[in-house]
Amino acid sequence: MLGRKIRWSCICQLHAMYSRKLFTGRRLSAKNYYDVLGVKKESTQKEIRDAYVKLCKELHPDKQGSTKDGHRKFTELNHAYTVLSKPWDRKVYDEELQGPRYQPYRSDMQRPFDRQEDPFMHRQDRYYEKPPDYSSAFRQASGRYVENKQQKLNIVVGCFVLLLAGACLHFLAYRYGTSKDMKERMMEASSRNWRLYQQSKDNHKIYGTAKQIERIFGDGIQENEPGGDGEDGSK
Repeated sequence: MLGRKIRWSCICQLHAMYSRKLFTGRRLSAKNYYDVLGVKKESTQKEIRDAYVKLCKELHPDKQGSTKDGHRKFTELNHAYTVLSKPWDRKVYDEELQGPRYQPYRSDMQRPFDRQEDPFMHRQDRYYEKPPDYSSAFRQASGRYVENKQQKLNIVVGCFVLLLAGACLHFLAYRYGTSKDMKERMMEASSRNWRLYQQSKDNHKIYGTAKQIERIFGDGIQENEPGGDGEDGSK
């Protein structure tokens, strides 16, 4: 029983060594995600995003056509950006590039010599099994950008309309406000003249015409009247 376990352990280790060498050869011969995006390993997230947007426009199926090679490049581009755009996945991927850290041999039975598999490889398998529709996501992002730009334009136009309406209201208020002041002054002057007229009318009833004229113009008129005291004195 012990000899069988030892033989089984040796077989598993040999299988792991062979698989590791096979994976290393493939990894060295294939492009990594940084090469796909055309950026350096020390690039920032912004540089990676800018490179993805640029290549996405160049390799988009609407521009390149539905060719097999174009579809493959576009898919590789999306896979590379999906991993490198997330800091944690990028860190795991960078560590994986330095050397194989996972056990290719898979079994339902847990053995003491087995090592934990890299969770990144499982995510990578899921990406290749059913890649998401990145073209639709790109179109949605472009649509949101156009919509936000249109909303900003509407806000600017609305502010301009409000400014113009305020200027018109200010002009009308100034114009009709001045006319109202003039009307008030005219009504005040008319009321003052009407009071003077009523006072003159009341004085006429009290003093009579002669006395009213005398009150207004003084005694000069009475001295110039014919048959006055001056003529009597001369006689």
